Amino acid sequence: MARSGLKLLLVSPPAGRRQNMTVFDMSLITDLQSDPTIGAGNFFHKLLERGVDTDRKTIHLDGSIELPSGEHVDQLSLSDIAQLSEFLAIIYRELGVAAKDPVALYFDNTIHYFVHFIAITRLGALPVFVNGNMASEVSAEFIRRTGAVLVLTTNSRLQQLQEALDSIPAVIDVFTVEQVCKFGAPLRRETSAIPKYRHDAKDPVLLAHTSGTTGIPKAVQFNHEGFYFGVKQQLHKQVGSRILTVLPHSHASDLSILMSSLLRGCEVLVLQDQAPDPVLDAIANFKPDLIAAFPKSYVDLCRYELDQYDLSSISYWLSTGDANHEPHIRKLIKHGSHKKNGEQHKGSIFIDNLGSSEFGFAMFRNIHKPGSKNYGRNIGRPFGWVDACVLGDGGDSLPPYQVGKLGVKSSSVTTGYWNNSLLTEKNRLAGYWLTGDLAFKDSEGAFFHVDRVTDQIMTSEGILYSCQAEELILCSFQEIFDCSIVGVDTNNCISSALITVEPVTDEIDQVKLLENINQLLRELGLPAIEKIVLQSAEMHLGPTGKKLKRVLRGELSGMTAAVVKKRNAAAVPS
Repeated sequence: MARSGLKLLLVSPPAGRRQNMTVFDMSLITDLQSDPTIGAGNFFHKLLERGVDTDRKTIHLDGSIELPSGEHVDQLSLSDIAQLSEFLAIIYRELGVAAKDPVALYFDNTIHYFVHFIAITRLGALPVFVNGNMASEVSAEFIRRTGAVLVLTTNSRLQQLQEALDSIPAVIDVFTVEQVCKFGAPLRRETSAIPKYRHDAKDPVLLAHTSGTTGIPKAVQFNHEGFYFGVKQQLHKQVGSRILTVLPHSHASDLSILMSSLLRGCEVLVLQDQAPDPVLDAIANFKPDLIAAFPKSYVDLCRYELDQYDLSSISYWLSTGDANHEPHIRKLIKHGSHKKNGEQHKGSIFIDNLGSSEFGFAMFRNIHKPGSKNYGRNIGRPFGWVDACVLGDGGDSLPPYQVGKLGVKSSSVTTGYWNNSLLTEKNRLAGYWLTGDLAFKDSEGAFFHVDRVTDQIMTSEGILYSCQAEELILCSFQEIFDCSIVGVDTNNCISSALITVEPVTDEIDQVKLLENINQLLRELGLPAIEKIVLQSAEMHLGPTGKKLKRVLRGELSGMTAAVVKKRNAAAVPS
C-alpha cells in the first residue's frame, strides 16, 4: 500500500539507552498503590506531592497545545500540565461550574480531553467525554441525557452542535475552546489557587459513552475509587517505558493509559492522527517499546507490508476492547523483540485485553508471543481482582464448554448508566455485571468469546455465533483479509446469515469462496451462510472504529429479502 510520506518531528531516545529510560523506582510505585486517598479524581495532584521531577517532558504530541503563557508547545512536563489545568479550572469556576456539575467535552482527538479532565475534577465537577467523530445530532442527544450544564467544543463543530441542541428540549450553554481562551486571558495572572476538591471514594469523576452499537450511546459512570482501581492493581506489573497511544483520547481506556504512564514515570506520545501512515511514522521516529490501541488500528496496520518498516523498537502491542483475530496478531508479533530471563528474543508480545466502555480497566488478558497457540477466541483468564462467570438466563453458573452470558464482578466495573437506573439493573444478573458477550470456559478455567449477545444468529439450521465463525474463516482462508457475519430476519424469528468479505486482492471468485466457506462450516457442524458480499471492512464503523453490525444488518436486509423471494418463487410448482 502506498504511503503519504508524512514525517513527524519527534524526539527519539538517545542511542544505546533503550533499556534505561527513566521510570519511577518501585518504592514510589508501592507508595502510590498503598495510599488509600488516591483515586482517579486526584491522582495527578497526589503524584506532584511526591516530589517527582516536574520539568521533564513526559508527554509528546503530534500537534501543539497553548500554555497559559501563550506559548504553543508539542511536549508537556508535569509542571506544564499543572499550570494549564489550573488555569482551565479557574475559567470553569468563572463560568459557574460547581462540584457535581456535568461538563461535556466535544473536541478533536487531542490531549485536551486529558488536561480538561484534570481541570474539571479539581473542582469536583464531572467531565463528560464525547467522541469528536460522533455525529452532532447524536452527540446533542447524548449530552442532553447527561444533564450537562455546559458544553466545550471547537469552532468547526459549534454551528452543527448548536443547531442540534436547539432542536431538543434542553438549555445548555455552548462555548468553544477559542472563546474560553479569550475569556480566560485576563485570568492568566490569577494568583488565588483553587482549593482541590476532596473526593469521596464513590464520587463520580467521569461520564464516558458506549460505542453506540445499539443506538444512542449510553453514559457510563466512573467513580473516584473504581476508575483508579485497575490502574492501581497493575501499576507494578505494567510494561513499557516509551508508550505510543493510538487509542481515542475521549475514551476511558486512553485516560487509564495516561494515568498509569504518568504514575510510572513513562514518556508517552499522544497521537492525534491515528491513520496507519502517521502511526508508522511515529514508530520510526519516537521508537516506542509499547503501543496501545483498539483492534481497529492493528487491523489497519496489517493492511501494510510491515516488513518494509522499522518496527524494531517494539516489544509490546497492547490492545483493549474486543478480542483480536489470530491472523492479525501473528502478522504483528513477527516484528520487534522482547526480553525473557534477561535475554533478548526475536519477536514481540501481543497483550490482548478484553474490555468494554463499562470497565475502568480491562477484565481479561491473553498473552500472545511467537510460537504460542492460545488462539481460537481464547480471551485468557480474568485479572486477579475480577470474579468472572458464564451465566445462564436465570443467573446460574454454567459448566465448562456451555455457552452463556459473560458476567463480571470487580471494583473497576462501572456503577451503572448515568440517569438510567432501569438499564443499569437490566445489565446485572446474580450480582454480576453483564458484559453483553457470549462465552464459555474450558475445564482449566480459560474463557473463550464466541459473540456479542445482540449478534448471535438464529438460523433454520441452529445458532451461528458470528465472531466465532469469523475467526474460523479468517484462519482458514488466506485470501480473506477481514470479514463480518450478520443475521437478517426473514420470518418467524429465523434469520439468514450473510457475510461481507474484504479480500486480499480483487481477483476472487465469490461463488466458489462461499461454497468453500460453507463446506468448512458444515464440516464443523455449523449453519451455512446464505450470501456473500464484497465490502471493505472500513464501512459501517462507529466513532471508536468498532463495526456497527446493526447498521450492516439494515443495509443487507434488502439483499436477504430478495434472496428469500427468489427461493420461494422457485419452490412454487408451475
